[in-house]
Amino acid sequence: MTALLIDDDSSEQYTVSEPACKIGSAPNNNVVISGEGVSPVHVRIEKRGEDYYAALEPGGASTRKVMFFMEIPNCTLNRKPLEARLTKLANGDKLQIGSRLLKFHTI
Repeated sequence: MTALLIDDDSSEQYTVSEPACKIGSAPNNNVVISGEGVSPVHVRIEKRGEDYYAALEPGGASTRKVMFFMEIPNCTLNRKPLEARLTKLANGDKLQIGSRLLKFHTI
């Protein structure tokens, strides 16, 4: 089973083929994205058996930003804050990384 991340804005597809995949704005990531609020190394996706999991990359992502005196999560999975612990991904999940929205699919 292979995983795809599909950018909601551009429809660009990123293949997750490594057992561990890092996502962020730095050029040495497996998936390189740019946009407001995207850290150099923001999120990692790991494959364990047949399942995929996502987590904030330790030290890489700011988990929240303050906007209009409210704290806004900088990274969410299906509109809930993503944490440093691994969270299982399901087909169709929506991963918001800063200003970028990626949809997770398995093929």
